[in-house]
Amino acid sequence: MPRMLRVQFAGAKYHVTVRGNARQNIFLLTEDRERFLLQLEESLDQYGVILFAYTLMSNHYHLLVETPRKNVSRFMQRLNTAYSLYFRVRHQRPGHTFQGRFGAKLVDGDSYLLGVTRYIHLNPVKTKTAEMMTRAERLDQLNKYRWSSYRGYVEKGRSEEFVDYRLRTLIGGRADTQPNRYRAFVTSKLLEDDEVLREAYQASRYAIGDDAFISDVEDRVNKHRKFSTPQDPDVAWPNGRAPEIEQIKHAVALRFRCSVEDMRKRGRAAAAAKSLAVGLSCRLSGLTRRQIGVAFGITGAAVSYQERLMIARAEASQKYAEVMQDITAALGGTSG
Repeated sequence: MPRMLRVQFAGAKYHVTVRGNARQNIFLLTEDRERFLLQLEESLDQYGVILFAYTLMSNHYHLLVETPRKNVSRFMQRLNTAYSLYFRVRHQRPGHTFQGRFGAKLVDGDSYLLGVTRYIHLNPVKTKTAEMMTRAERLDQLNKYRWSSYRGYVEKGRSEEFVDYRLRTLIGGRADTQPNRYRAFVTSKLLEDDEVLREAYQASRYAIGDDAFISDVEDRVNKHRKFSTPQDPDVAWPNGRAPEIEQIKHAVALRFRCSVEDMRKRGRAAAAAKSLAVGLSCRLSGLTRRQIGVAFGITGAAVSYQERLMIARAEASQKYAEVMQDITAALGGTSG
């Protein structure tokens, strides 16, 4: 059977699943989970990958990520290799830690993205053990589960810096009501499966979305297989040239009615514009944070900080989020 190909393109979003070899546990101690999350954060930063949701179970984990640099394979190789090395040494377990290649299905469409976050967050209460629980018991376990991004979605003060909570805005309503609306959305499926999402998962090995998206992905994969061997590289979709930082700066400056030079200065005058320009540069330019920092006269760490500010502003202000989407679309990118 030919190996599972990975379809890669700038702005692609994936539901990633990784299981322990022979379904063995990959997290034995609290220390293991903490180490994995540290390595996850480092890998996200190194490869410019955006994390929307995660859950760590005993013998597998789930991620929902976006890859502005079409590099999901390199990102996952770095993450799994780093954790495998740690795990084998820490627990004196030679051999493979993970079972084969990681699973990665492309996800497209707001309803499907929201559905995947719910699926990921409900994993801790969809186990064999949980089948014997009442609804109240499942709800209690979900709210207490430490090793997922769920609490950051629904509880004030639980946000994690390496998680992008932007998809929560897809639930609609005012920003202050979205955590509770998202909580209701997730808990509506505590005792039952999401049949729409189940059908979407079963429709394709490669993609989750509407019929047109799935058909497009399947056609590209089939054409690639026709003219390749199982050992050929993964499928890389051709995409337009990434916008240059100067293009991003000028687009943002025009929208905020400030100058490009204002965004290199300290102070509040162009603070919102600066965070947007830096954040969009991280997502659209394909450059490293160090290179982006040079362009803005700041450090790589400050670039990461400005990107987080952009996310926070977009979550707090619908107008800011719309401006971010408009500029992204004008530059030929994808805002998610």
